[in-house]
Amino acid sequence: MNIKFLEHLNIQGRELSTIKGWFYILFLLSSLVFTGLTHDGVTTGDYIFHAIGIPPWSIPELNQGIHYSAIFGIIMIILSGKLTINYFNKFLFVPLFKAIMIL
Repeated sequence: MNIKFLEHLNIQGRELSTIKGWFYILFLLSSLVFTGLTHDGVTTGDYIFHAIGIPPWSIPELNQGIHYSAIFGIIMIILSGKLTINYFNKFLFVPLFKAIMIL
């Protein structure tokens, strides 16, 4: 009885790790879209900041100064990239290399 229960937990753990992996990948893609330029030469993050009511620049009248949305986007890319790389190293590459070494 305990063995079946542990197998059930292991399957749910794999499903949870798969969900986390998809979340990390979607987070990385959304951060890339956030920092991407539109056809107007403005980042998507600028439009999002305007929609929220936050100016994307420290001097909004001249569109100069510190570009808040770009800084936020770079932080998002670094964080999501780190999470995605760690996920793939832990759940994809390590089991793959173990399987190759066994062969």
